[in-house]
Amino acid sequence: MSAEDFKVDATYAILQDPSSYDYEAHGPPYLPPKSASSIKPTVRGMVRQAAVGKAAHFYKTVQSHISPYTNRAYGELAGVLVFLRALSMVHQTNHWATQGPAYYGDHLLFDRLYGDLVSEIDTVAEKAVGLGGSGLVIAPMLAKSTSDVVSELCAAQLGTPDPEGRVAMSLQAELRFLVMMQMVAREMRAKGTLSRGTDNMLASIEDKHEEHVYLLKQRLDTPR
Repeated sequence: MSAEDFKVDATYAILQDPSSYDYEAHGPPYLPPKSASSIKPTVRGMVRQAAVGKAAHFYKTVQSHISPYTNRAYGELAGVLVFLRALSMVHQTNHWATQGPAYYGDHLLFDRLYGDLVSEIDTVAEKAVGLGGSGLVIAPMLAKSTSDVVSELCAAQLGTPDPEGRVAMSLQAELRFLVMMQMVAREMRAKGTLSRGTDNMLASIEDKHEEHVYLLKQRLDTPR
């Protein structure tokens, strides 16, 4: 079965007979079969495009939100933690509020996205504390910074988004996260604070979020 055939079958199952779709076997309905070609060239092209203009400006805005951390060693990890928590809020809210003909598939997709973030948040927080101290995870500072980033991520969505608008919101949030991760790695490398272990951790997280971008793009590209 081709990737296109898979999408059509999955769309039929979700729209016509949700009980016939085995999501435990196949994952969310927009996940292609394992034989599909590599997703990385497509996603990396989208990230490069997102890095131009607004995304770079957005990163500077995020830096201002996390300024309490920037004068500390490994403060960039606190910025990653803040952004992960913000992404989690965006995806989980979309999981709760999704509706419409594609409700079942979207509900599962958003559930997968924010579910992946739970372990990432814990991993980054523990790494930040281990390298930079507990001052990087002060609760009021994290809460304020996360709230500010959530507001930035949702700024383009006025009122109540429609189903496609929610998917687009999550997609743009993921793209901005990947742009920020590239900048974080570059800054830590320049400061000499990017150890091999930290680099591997950030690369693993980036890899998972490239998958998120692909899944969300597949959802937007699926005919309705």
